[in-house]
Amino acid sequence: MKCILRNIILLLLISPAVKAQDFTAILRSIEQHSTSLEAARMEAEAEKKESKLINALENPEVGMGYLWGNNGIGNRVDVEFSQTFDFPTLYAKRKQMAQEQRRVADLKYLNERQQLLLSAKKLCIQVVYCNALMNHLELDLAETRAMADSYEKLFQKGEATIIDKQKAHQAFLFFEAEYREFKTLKNNLMEELQYMNGGEAVIINDTVFTHNPLPKDFNEWMDENLTRYPELQLAQGQIAAQEKAVKVTKGEWLPKLKVGYMSEKEREDHYQGITFGVSVPIWSGARKVKSAKAHLAAAQMMEKDVRNHLATQLRGVYNDALQLQETYQAYHKHLTECDNTPLLQKSLDAGQINLLTYLNERQYVHEMHEKILEAERDLELRKAELCIYE
Repeated sequence: MKCILRNIILLLLISPAVKAQDFTAILRSIEQHSTSLEAARMEAEAEKKESKLINALENPEVGMGYLWGNNGIGNRVDVEFSQTFDFPTLYAKRKQMAQEQRRVADLKYLNERQQLLLSAKKLCIQVVYCNALMNHLELDLAETRAMADSYEKLFQKGEATIIDKQKAHQAFLFFEAEYREFKTLKNNLMEELQYMNGGEAVIINDTVFTHNPLPKDFNEWMDENLTRYPELQLAQGQIAAQEKAVKVTKGEWLPKLKVGYMSEKEREDHYQGITFGVSVPIWSGARKVKSAKAHLAAAQMMEKDVRNHLATQLRGVYNDALQLQETYQAYHKHLTECDNTPLLQKSLDAGQINLLTYLNERQYVHEMHEKILEAERDLELRKAELCIYE
């Protein structure tokens, strides 16, 4: 049995490791094929097209009248055509507001993109975690399967007790059930990634992570990167759009100009000529300005809230990442220095420990591997939240 186990373990240990990747190609593919991101892109284009209508002229007015006269004085025909114009300076202000609205539409899309790519990267990290754990479980499965088969043969020969046979088989069943559990989890994660990729299959065979270092000085890093986050840029863009809206609203206090043509024809007389008119917004102008200023104040408060919330959230993520990094390093160092698996095998073969003690110690080593992988996975998930996807 000792020879069989040693050969199996050696075969697994000399298998080439899968190289780690940073998921860039997968994220680019998802950005290209995602139906939800395409919908957000189309919505942004629709909003940008709608903003171009802001400076469209009002519809022209056409009127006609036919009036009957009394006592044979004849009839009268009236024809009128008119077009209303805003004050010329208002068109320039509206154009500037439309530009800011188009920028806000782009920022909404970028914010959607950031959230989608973050979700996709987290799924990729979860898949790598499953691959790494399944890779470790394959080693445990191979060992416990060989051990269960060996104790079955020893039991048949009368050289092992039924308790030892059952314990060996129970250990194999435990690792087999856990392996199936993580295989199912991986398949579900891969299906979610395939959906995000517009139905295109995604392949992730990585079993190790790419460990990018955390920022050494969080405050310095935040000062340099906070304003690059799309959600804060969106809040700032909405302030700029509301500021332009206030200027437009104030400009609407200026009178509207109305120019037209009018014809009045009677039986013997015919009058025609150009008409002019002015519309002064006396009643609604002040209320519109107050409303626009209220929207601006709300946008400014929202930007302040987003800034504070984002800074607090990122600081919490960074602190979690530091703690997880220390935990991962401590677990990894402990397992490297204290892994007594080879000694356990020798002790079991020499009869110094029984099978139950061996399996209990083996389970402890397995749980330590799981703790290391969990800490590493959670560390990478926190790092992903600090990323800004260009």
